[in-house]
Amino acid sequence: EKITVVKHRNSNDYWILTREFETANYCSFLLTESGVTEIPIISPVGKLIGGIKSKTIGCLKASLDGTKVAAAIWDNDLVEVLDFNNETGVLSNLIELNDFYLGQPYGVEFSPSANLLYVSEANNESVSNLYQYNLTLMDEGLINERREIISRVLPKSGALQIGPDLKIYQAKMENGFLAAINNPERIGAACNYEQDAVDLLGRTSRLGLPNLYTVELLLIDLGIKKKEQHDQFAIYPNPSTGVFNYILPENLTQFTIQIYSLDGKSIAYELNETFERSGQLSINEKSGVYIVVFQSEDEIYQTKLTIK
Repeated sequence: EKITVVKHRNSNDYWILTREFETANYCSFLLTESGVTEIPIISPVGKLIGGIKSKTIGCLKASLDGTKVAAAIWDNDLVEVLDFNNETGVLSNLIELNDFYLGQPYGVEFSPSANLLYVSEANNESVSNLYQYNLTLMDEGLINERREIISRVLPKSGALQIGPDLKIYQAKMENGFLAAINNPERIGAACNYEQDAVDLLGRTSRLGLPNLYTVELLLIDLGIKKKEQHDQFAIYPNPSTGVFNYILPENLTQFTIQIYSLDGKSIAYELNETFERSGQLSINEKSGVYIVVFQSEDEIYQTKLTIK
């Protein structure tokens, strides 16, 4: 549960993140084509967690854009939210979420833009709550004070997992359905929580859901197998309001520009026949994370773009 993965800023490598027990440390292990580094980057930014083993229970998740991490500490009634630098592997700026009705938070998941965080309780009381926290408020006190209760599940809810359709799915203990947050970027009841969204066809769920790297699976589905990075390749500003500039390597000749949503839909396409290495694009899309792909005859450059 306390492990997740984030793409390195260089678009080639990965960070494997975990949280140490009996310490306040988060550890970032760099994964490259040569293997996993034995010595991690250590960020001693959490609370000291130790004692009984039940304090290890709870999920660790990263946002789709790789800039935030959240960890549920089940038997401490605590969720830690941190910024993550996907170039250096360092975590910082701890926010503690601890205003739970019944306690024992278990599942965590970010909305596609990382503006909202959802937290599920997994306790043995009569109900387990699903919470929504607005991280754009920035202030720890305000984030806790203005949290929304989205639903109450009987008797115990489980993990949360964003899908390629950008909905967030929720496991429910010994239940024949998964719940879903159909519009996870919307505040409060407008997020459209659906209690029985996915019929498990006679099977029953327990607490867990696969901890998937959704963005990488999407790229495989799109057929983007060669993911190159280059010092001269950049898009900016990122995050963007929808208007962004690009710079491409000198050796790239005629190329196409394609922009995908995270559910695999192509939302923009342009053929560049003038061989200009730089330019500006504008897309009119809602807030979220998108995949921008520049492709010539023999090279592909791709990156994530966040729309604010």
